[in-house]
Amino acid sequence: VVMGSVQAGVTYNNLARAARLRFEARSESADILRDLHQQIEDIVEDVSAQAGVQGRLEVVARREPGGL
Repeated sequence: VVMGSVQAGVTYNNLARAARLRFEARSESADILRDLHQQIEDIVEDVSAQAGVQGRLEVVARREPGGL
């Protein structure tokens, strides 16, 4: 998993009304990527329910796993 960026809030000392985490997942195996996607969806769902907020996982691009 390659971290892209984290964005949240508009000022210091105030809770963010929205946040965004961007990253890229790479693997040689389609099965590993599928499992990782499911694990991240589960985490988003659990954290959203515990915090009482709305969360979602948005996939903006997919590539076939493997070499060059």
